[in-house]
Amino acid sequence: MSGLKRPRTAGLPPIPGFQKKGVEDVVALDSDELLRMERLYATESTVQACARVLQASVLGGGLRLLRDGANVELKPAFMDHLNTHWLGFARAAIDSVLTHGFVAVVLCPAPPPPFGAKAKANEDQNVIPCVADYSTCRVEMRRKGPLTKEYHLVLMDGTEVDKSMIFVKTAPSHEGVASSPLQSIKGPLVFMQRLVEYAMQAEAVATRQQIVTQPVPRLAKQNPNLDTESMFFDSGPHPSPQPLDGLRRTPSSLPP
Repeated sequence: MSGLKRPRTAGLPPIPGFQKKGVEDVVALDSDELLRMERLYATESTVQACARVLQASVLGGGLRLLRDGANVELKPAFMDHLNTHWLGFARAAIDSVLTHGFVAVVLCPAPPPPFGAKAKANEDQNVIPCVADYSTCRVEMRRKGPLTKEYHLVLMDGTEVDKSMIFVKTAPSHEGVASSPLQSIKGPLVFMQRLVEYAMQAEAVATRQQIVTQPVPRLAKQNPNLDTESMFFDSGPHPSPQPLDGLRRTPSSLPP
């Protein structure tokens, strides 16, 4: 059977969207597209209404701290700390999951009290979670193996953000396109927004006073010099020239 050639096994094609960068395969999610999705999420009234209903059902009872599955009794000072910082973070995290399918969390120092109030003891040493701002950083998806991907939050210069973590609910595609509930209805939402914009433009044009110019019909015999009967046409019969007053032309005076 040495004369038979074995068919050559075709290798797997490279995953689109990934480009070789050193040892690891890396693709960055488009930060501009993430910001556009956030703007669509914030400006669409129906999406905001659904999101508020969801947040009210999830966070209506406040935050609780569990230890080994049992509730922990919290002091009023710590409960106030949770309601001040962690409750707002929970709302922002829900918004990020609905918008992008993941949430990028960064641990930041607690902000000082407003209006110059005196901070509590060791308040400046506390850190609180915050949702990342994609106008100053981007999300990178790195492939570690055929079935393993890691997500990192890096600055625009490529430096990884310290004390950051990305929690993925719905993984983005290999091309770096986010998968989220808002992404699934992006087309109809954009279509409706365009219809509203075009309708407003049409109303703005309709409210402007239109100036219409049209030719005025010329009255008959208004100007005999411009009348068609007094014009000299080559195709029609020519009238004989009339001699001027006091002058008579003879045949000898005419040019040959």
